[in-house]
Amino acid sequence: MDKWFVDPLNDLRGNGDAGFIILLAALSLAERIIWQKKKADKLIGREKDFVTTGADFFGIPKTTFIPFWEMFRNGMMHHAHPFSGTFDEDDRAVFWDWDISKKFNALPELIVNSPNSKLIRIDPWKWLEVVVGKYDAYPNLIDQGDSRKLGTVRIAPETAQPFSTSSLASPPLPTPTPDLRTGSAR
Repeated sequence: MDKWFVDPLNDLRGNGDAGFIILLAALSLAERIIWQKKKADKLIGREKDFVTTGADFFGIPKTTFIPFWEMFRNGMMHHAHPFSGTFDEDDRAVFWDWDISKKFNALPELIVNSPNSKLIRIDPWKWLEVVVGKYDAYPNLIDQGDSRKLGTVRIAPETAQPFSTSSLASPPLPTPTPDLRTGSAR
């Protein structure tokens, strides 16, 4: 656990722009431990028990956990960004938004700005600490004897080159060749 997640994420401490990376890791780890908790408790069913288990395990009211999970987990895992937008709620349109900051709490907070405007906010670093704290408190949930055991991290013989967005860039377009008759590019 430490070698795969805690140590690499600690390398990002002090980087104010690392919030999304921290959220991605923390949400993934939270999902893993919720599923493992469900398995340990021998719960049957998927979504209902997942929501109940997750809300209870992390001490988050279900009325906050459900939109938090939909907006943050599903948004981050499927679109690399939390969801926001207008959703039908009790036959009215409600705009849901999100906010992350180190000034917020560790657990997601539901803020009702008006009957038609709600916000979920959280501190990614503090949330990560809560999630890792659950693994520390329940080490038996890290591996439940299934095919999803954490593997062994081996030290590479040489350090990999730092990642850069330039490594993702498309190759340059070929330089247009001049038309021999007119001299203009084709």
